[in-house]
Amino acid sequence: MKLSNKKIISFSLVTMMFLSGCSLQNSAQTKEDLSKTTDSLASGAPEVTTTAGTTSPQTLTETTTAETTTTETSSTSQSTGTSSDTETSSGTKTEDSKTDDTTAIDTKPLNPINPDDIKSGDAYDTATVRDWIKRGKEADYFPDKKLVFLTFDDGPSGNVTPKVLDVLKKNNVHGTFFYYTYGDLSSRADLVRRTADEGHANAIHTASHDYKKLYPKRKANVDAVVKDAQLATENIQDILGTDWQPSVYRFPGGSFSWTGTKTAKKAMDDTKDALSDIGLEYIDWNALSGDSDLNNKDKSADGLVKYAIKTTKQAPGYIIVLLMHDAGHLPNSPKALQGIIDYYKENGYEFGILK
Repeated sequence: MKLSNKKIISFSLVTMMFLSGCSLQNSAQTKEDLSKTTDSLASGAPEVTTTAGTTSPQTLTETTTAETTTTETSSTSQSTGTSSDTETSSGTKTEDSKTDDTTAIDTKPLNPINPDDIKSGDAYDTATVRDWIKRGKEADYFPDKKLVFLTFDDGPSGNVTPKVLDVLKKNNVHGTFFYYTYGDLSSRADLVRRTADEGHANAIHTASHDYKKLYPKRKANVDAVVKDAQLATENIQDILGTDWQPSVYRFPGGSFSWTGTKTAKKAMDDTKDALSDIGLEYIDWNALSGDSDLNNKDKSADGLVKYAIKTTKQAPGYIIVLLMHDAGHLPNSPKALQGIIDYYKENGYEFGILK
């Protein structure tokens, strides 16, 4: 069938209009999609699925920071043997934990110090030693020799401390004594004086050893810890005089025992800063004799020597801060001390004290 010219023209016009409409519709849709894509890129906010299964905008920077913080916190927990809460039970971070992320890892740089002030005789700057056992060879002024610091907590006691001092004197070795100044310290004043006279370092531990007061709900109470340290200082100054000013401190239980949550970490960081403000630098330990460690089942003299050697070998690096006790209820501590000193001497360690 032949179509007239008019019909052909009419049919062509209808076809062109139809195709044009489709093109315009597709163009509008494409423009709308492009607009959405452009807005999304401009905001930098990819959508992240929450635990409830919905989506919410979160910047890539925030996501990366959160992942980095969680990884670093986990690493620290493994090294100290403590746990840290990075998330709530629902799996989402709280505002409190988000704030504390910045303090989960102690990244505060070491206060600038003159290298000549790090060591005086066999006394080493406490903050520097703390940095050495924490960061190893990456730390500033890391020494090229093996060092061990023999530290004793919870003395002085009339039946153990004199024996410890005798062994140290026999070997011409000095230690750092962290005093627990409970009760009438004046009855043990001769031991405090002897420790100082024989070249050992006298340091602050506690006046109470009261965990409930110092760490309510396993979180450091800044005021309680500082007041406790100040009282212990006054107790010792009653014997040595006010010219004696302490500079070394050890938290009862160790600082890392009270950092199980993000808020606890923050409280501990605040407490460390408050102690530093009154001239006290804290130190923990990276090896121990196990004389009061529940994990050590053999608390014989020989067992304590073996435990000290084992934990020394497990400690990274070759700067050792060894925890022991001279409390009255631990009579095997001085019996083990000779074997411990022999091990360090045989393995090329020098002995230091903290200042």
